[in-house]
Amino acid sequence: MSAAAKAVSMPTLWLRRDEDIQQHLAFAAAVIQVCVLTVNGQQIFGTMGAPDPDTGVFEFRAHSRLEGVVVPPRPGAAVRADYEAVADRYAFFSEVVAVSGPMCWKLAPPTTVERKDKRLSRRIQVANEKGFSLHLQVGKELIAFQLSDMSAVGLGFSYDAEKTPLDAGQVLPGTLQIPGHRAVEVKLEVRHVRAADGVHVAGARFRQVAYVDRMALRRLVAAWGT
Repeated sequence: MSAAAKAVSMPTLWLRRDEDIQQHLAFAAAVIQVCVLTVNGQQIFGTMGAPDPDTGVFEFRAHSRLEGVVVPPRPGAAVRADYEAVADRYAFFSEVVAVSGPMCWKLAPPTTVERKDKRLSRRIQVANEKGFSLHLQVGKELIAFQLSDMSAVGLGFSYDAEKTPLDAGQVLPGTLQIPGHRAVEVKLEVRHVRAADGVHVAGARFRQVAYVDRMALRRLVAAWGT
């Protein structure tokens, strides 16, 4: 393996024992909650419930904003779940065992859960740095947000939760300005929101960025501070 390949490789930790997976799913239901379920070509935001202590079966409930849009899967349909905590990303495969309603399905316990350490993806701190700005369309308003950090795959920004409430799952178009490059048209997918030291912070990933702009972002992140 080349040095460059080693630099971008990301170690993966797997949960394989039934008791470890059940404990992890209980943790995810209590702490992480929001996840993206991919089924039948649909990517659906929703929440996970705690697993049944006897069967390991757990509930997935699609976000209420998707009512009337989501096509419910049939029992036996294969699904993939993706979600993240503060420092880790998780993914697993499962299948639908029962459909409780158009927005609520029961899933079989996965046989493995994949975990990746997000901290190994270089992230730079850009709060109050010159040359950075972020403007996003929220409803009918174009709002300026204060950037806090950035990586090649996403960014974090602070916001006023009372004036501009945000939810995981929102997709926001806008423009990102970075030093030495033209304004970048982006679509950001809000992955999580949290309050820290009295400030609300949203973590988002790039949903849509032109190739040339994505390369510029990668170069900036790689060279920052060197």
